[in-house]
Amino acid sequence: VSMEFTSANLSILSFEHNYLIGSIQNSFIPSLYSVNLKSNYFHGQLPNGYLFSSNYYFAMNYFDGEVPLGYFTYPISRLDISDNILSGQLPEVIAYNTWLYLNNNYFSGSVPASFINELSYDYRFFNNLFTGTLPSLSDSFLSYFYMSDNLFTGNIHSDNFWVN
Repeated sequence: VSMEFTSANLSILSFEHNYLIGSIQNSFIPSLYSVNLKSNYFHGQLPNGYLFSSNYYFAMNYFDGEVPLGYFTYPISRLDISDNILSGQLPEVIAYNTWLYLNNNYFSGSVPASFINELSYDYRFFNNLFTGTLPSLSDSFLSYFYMSDNLFTGNIHSDNFWVN
C-alpha cells in the first residue's frame, strides 16, 4: 500500500473495516491525531518510524513479528494492536499509554512493573503467552485490566484489592 498525506488540515485518518491488503511502508506514519487501519488485511511488520500521533488502531489485521520499540517509548494515548500475529517480549520501560490493547497475539515473557503507572487506564493483555507473576496495581488508576488466558503463576498481590 502506497499512500502519502500532506494536507495540513487532516487530523484523523481512518480506513477501518475495509478490504485493504498489503504491507505498510515505514514512511507511511503521518503526523495526525489518530491513525485507524483496524480490521483490514494488512500484513508484515508494523510500520516503524517517528510516531507523532496520539492514537493508533492497527487491530484485526495480520501484522506479525515484534512491535517496534517506538510504540512503547513515545507518548501515545491509545494503542490498539490486538488481534494480530505479533510476538516478542515487552520492553522494560514504557511511555504513557492510557489505553493499551495487546490481546489475542503471541506476546511472551513477563509484564514489567513499569507498565502499570498513574496514567494507565485500560489495559487488555488477554489471550497471549505472558508468564511470571502479575504486577502490582497499587500505583495505578486502572479501570480495566484484562489478563486472562495467559500463563501467569504465583500469588496475587494483596494490594491489588481494596474495599471501600
